[in-house]
Amino acid sequence: MARIYHTCETITSNILYVKYAPFEPTEQEFDVYLNDLYNVYNQKSPFTIILDGTDAKYLSSSLRIKQGKWLADNREMIQKQCIAQIYVIPNIIVKMILQGIFLVQKPFVPYFIVGSKKDALAKAQELMTFED
Repeated sequence: MARIYHTCETITSNILYVKYAPFEPTEQEFDVYLNDLYNVYNQKSPFTIILDGTDAKYLSSSLRIKQGKWLADNREMIQKQCIAQIYVIPNIIVKMILQGIFLVQKPFVPYFIVGSKKDALAKAQELMTFED
């Protein structure tokens, strides 16, 4: 039985919540995740996505490269469909690493890094209120 690396939940019609499992995915599991993410970006109306890395494990370099290529290949779609990305990162060290990465390579859309799902939901609601 294949493990599931992520779960996707529609909070509202324009807020999507993605939670990562507490294990490093295999390449096949990661491919399923990227395919699901593509389908989300490709089918939804403009939305804000919450990416909850609370339990996520560090990705191997091959998966990080694959993710970077996926992002580059889908840049236009992401910019068209995504109002903002909100990252849930409670670990201060991981948060600092992510902020450093974003200083070097900015995401394609506005982004926010918060410490809890509660804060992420509040920020998403605020952004969607602003969009209306």
